[in-house]
Amino acid sequence: MRDIFSESGRVKCSSPRQGQTVSGKTGIGYFSNLEKELTSLLLLPASLLFYFFTVRKNLLSKAGAVSAAGMAILLVLFCGWMFLLPLLFFFLSSVAAGNILKKDPVLSDEKQGKARDAMQVWANGGVYLFFCLADAVYPGLFLS
Repeated sequence: MRDIFSESGRVKCSSPRQGQTVSGKTGIGYFSNLEKELTSLLLLPASLLFYFFTVRKNLLSKAGAVSAAGMAILLVLFCGWMFLLPLLFFFLSSVAAGNILKKDPVLSDEKQGKARDAMQVWANGGVYLFFCLADAVYPGLFLS
């Protein structure tokens, strides 16, 4: 029987050949049980720091910060830390673009300068979250 798990624990292929059984880790997610526990311990303080920082700096509303932290927790637990990088890059670049465009009233809208709400967070990151979680549940379906 071939080993379908890489050294990091990620599934190499979506299913074993017919008649073969899968041994090793079970369940959905990127981390082993010990790694998941350690990651969970780091996620809560990191999420709280993110929440307080973004609300204090008026980057996200309270509901927006809770939504973004929830998205981050789901991504890290099911897919791994690296999957946060695109969302973090998008968030930081949109904050930078908002600060640049704030000076030009023609390019801004009525929400310019206000904290982003939960609807904006889900509109910007929801599709990404869907595809990442779908790939965690059905490996290789979208992101192979």
